[in-house]
Amino acid sequence: MTMLIMGSCGGLKHKTTELGADSVALRTVNVIDTTSYMLGNARKCSVTAEAAITYPEGYKDDTTTEHLQQLFATSVLDVPADSLKLDETFGRFVKNVLGQYGDEVDEVEYDKDERVVVYDYNSKTSIRPVYNKNGIISFGKEEVTMKNDKVTMITHTYTNISLRSMTVIELNNIFPEESVADVSDLLKRKLLQQLNAKDEGDLIDMGYFNLDNLVAHNNFVIGDDGISWIFGIYEIACYSVGETVILLDYETLKPYMLESTVLDGFVR
Repeated sequence: MTMLIMGSCGGLKHKTTELGADSVALRTVNVIDTTSYMLGNARKCSVTAEAAITYPEGYKDDTTTEHLQQLFATSVLDVPADSLKLDETFGRFVKNVLGQYGDEVDEVEYDKDERVVVYDYNSKTSIRPVYNKNGIISFGKEEVTMKNDKVTMITHTYTNISLRSMTVIELNNIFPEESVADVSDLLKRKLLQQLNAKDEGDLIDMGYFNLDNLVAHNNFVIGDDGISWIFGIYEIACYSVGETVILLDYETLKPYMLESTVLDGFVR
């Protein structure tokens, strides 16, 4: 059974022109759902999915708000919102998380309570805005997965939304195709600088075993100081290295950007 608990809000006061700290009014909902899966005779796997979701509650007017909420549902929650109410998308989101672990057991055929839990999985997701001004709102999604109370993986993904065009900002909205390789080279050079490494050989010695994946991609977040690219665990390095974040400032990126982008106000 899915449980939803509403939380706090802030930012723009809905249906007014009064601005708060942010440009979009926000509200938080906490959602939890559980299920279990059979693992042979007298055994089962128990799974709990929890999510704290901060979503757009209001922006400008009702029509614009609805458009933004639908965009949030499809791009951040990855739940098609055409036929669902917003609160239904929250429940669908945690259902989708549970579905990554397998197919739920048939409660008529099996008595789940009599089976011994041998694996206890927990997924905790936090979705919140990390940037909310200058016509852009960026959401960060952190998912912590646990097995028998031990953390097995932490991932971070980001979605940047242009409030002017009501579209998701992707790499090709900022850089022409021919510049992506150059931006990727900038990322590699910045990583060398961050780690005080002389060359790629040093990076390999540090655990960066998959430098072919060190390329500019769509898991980035826009900020006042520049654009940060996020490379997850195992994406470019071994587990012990963890997640890698590389920030390139706008002055460095300016020569490689499109003549006109959603970031024109950031680059002078």
